[in-house]
Amino acid sequence: MQVGGALLVVDEGSRTLSPSAVILVGIAFGLDETLSMGDILVSQQLLGYEMQKVATSHEGKVEIVPRGDRPRASTRLLDRFRGGMLDWHGSKVECGLILSGDKLVDHKNFRDQLRKLAPEAVGGEMEGTGLYSAAQRRKVDWILVKAISDWADGKKGDDKDQCQQTAAENAVRFTLHVLRQGVLSRIFQAIPPLRQEQMSAAPRFRPRVERSCVNMMCMQAGSSP
Repeated sequence: MQVGGALLVVDEGSRTLSPSAVILVGIAFGLDETLSMGDILVSQQLLGYEMQKVATSHEGKVEIVPRGDRPRASTRLLDRFRGGMLDWHGSKVECGLILSGDKLVDHKNFRDQLRKLAPEAVGGEMEGTGLYSAAQRRKVDWILVKAISDWADGKKGDDKDQCQQTAAENAVRFTLHVLRQGVLSRIFQAIPPLRQEQMSAAPRFRPRVERSCVNMMCMQAGSSP
């Protein structure tokens, strides 16, 4: 997705569709070493790492201090996704802080610098800050649901297509699992489970906005280049 793409897509989609909530589904790099490839990350909070103060430490070294807020995802949506974890039998789901910035990170040292900014972060990605900005502007609930496709350690190219495909499928399946529950179950029970051939037909997820009769917008973020 191009720079600012998430903000533009969410803003235009919200203006056109007037949803009550936006769910951004896609892939991310992992930071929590207790997790595995394909595990699913749900944003409890978001930290945009591009907003930084570059200062000088007492030792005369460069000191980077994050200046951005840590906005919390919608309580309503977060509670719904946490509830969906109770009877989910797929990949592990972890709720936590997710880093977001414009950079496609695939360098271990840079990744480790990001980790120092927020040691508790579970992963990082590129579209979250745009989602948050647009959702705040349009006053709609928001949440990120992304699965781990790499570790931003210089090995992103190893089995890239398969790893991204698996991660995208996991994030989509968990999101549909949650949407089929509770109040939404009557609406989504008619949606058949995703078949393998359906997923394989679109190996690279591109930006897409969909409207459902529950007034919710789901957006699939594009795969990393």
